[in-house]
Amino acid sequence: MVQQRTFLTFATAGCMGLLLLFMGVSAIAESEVRVRVLRSDKPLSVVGQLSRIVQLKPDPIELFEGQSQQNFFYDQSKYQGYSVYVEGTGLKVDGVAVPEKVLLNYHASAKYQAIAILMMNEYLMGVLPSEMPVGWGIEALKAQAIASRTYVRNVIQHRRYRSFDVEATVMDQVYRPLESHALSKATEQKVRSALSETRGQFLTDQKGDLITAYYHADSAGSTESPAEVWGEGQSFGLIKGIQNKQSPYKSWVFKRSREELESQLRQHFGLKETARLRALRVSETSSSGRAHMVEAQFWGVGSRKISGQDLRKLLGFGRLKSTLFKMSFGEKQVVFRGKGFGHGVGLCQWGAKYLAEQGFTYRDILKHYYPTAELLESEAVQRPLASTEI
Repeated sequence: MVQQRTFLTFATAGCMGLLLLFMGVSAIAESEVRVRVLRSDKPLSVVGQLSRIVQLKPDPIELFEGQSQQNFFYDQSKYQGYSVYVEGTGLKVDGVAVPEKVLLNYHASAKYQAIAILMMNEYLMGVLPSEMPVGWGIEALKAQAIASRTYVRNVIQHRRYRSFDVEATVMDQVYRPLESHALSKATEQKVRSALSETRGQFLTDQKGDLITAYYHADSAGSTESPAEVWGEGQSFGLIKGIQNKQSPYKSWVFKRSREELESQLRQHFGLKETARLRALRVSETSSSGRAHMVEAQFWGVGSRKISGQDLRKLLGFGRLKSTLFKMSFGEKQVVFRGKGFGHGVGLCQWGAKYLAEQGFTYRDILKHYYPTAELLESEAVQRPLASTEI
């Protein structure tokens, strides 16, 4: 397709309204991904070899084009809250490395945002080494590639009217530009092979619709149902039996002072500072034995409940590594002793590593962790063209 400079229009949710994107391609590419790489309460500073800067509304205005400049400062008050599109190489926004095309905008609720605009394969090249060690077996990497590709395609379909498709964090998939990984040529080629050899492959349900291909680091031998974690979602079936003894998450301990935990729970439940934590216990477990609900008892206030996943979010996903734990509530501290890492839904990465080492193919691995899903081999799964109307 011959590329030509064109004004692009697509609809986004809320107050964003119509967004004109002046990018130098003939249409919103169906294989593009919009990744929110940064969110800040303060104006954004961009440094690098900037080659193009465009204010998008009310009419697209070229603020700069031609000889490169070294920096740009985006303050919504100066640009009346309008979005600004920036192109260049070696770009960093507030010190965070970003790809060559980035959209800067401001929204009252989201504040300042930097949204990278990437081709699908370029995005996945940054996701794969961020989500799975590239030294692992190629079949495990292929399985991860298909899970990541399916996941992002699915969420794009459901979020196409938002200003971005995915976060660059564990809230969706971790993304870092490929160059920031400093891979050797051989390792980079391994990543490219994992993607190219599974090109056009997606996971679907029995109706042919893309599944939300969740995955996690370590299931500790038993996966979880999406409904048990988020209250909804397609079921892949509970998988038991594979626990990689090499995993650093086969057991862990997390300690929190009772005073700190009490303060965090008070704030979470909106209680007064006079509320004192009396006890904490797992009140409901899921089918896989994970802490589904946790009950916090306060003197003079009564009981409050928080889901195990929300407790992880409150204390830090990297600290309370999973909801597969037992808890001891002491006079001065609370001790969590658990195993596994992540929500436990879908593909278990350490399990995939083990299966690959045992000679299983990526197809076998995917069938094991998504037993009710089908592997679609088609280039036909494409992002719906965005509407030009609100």
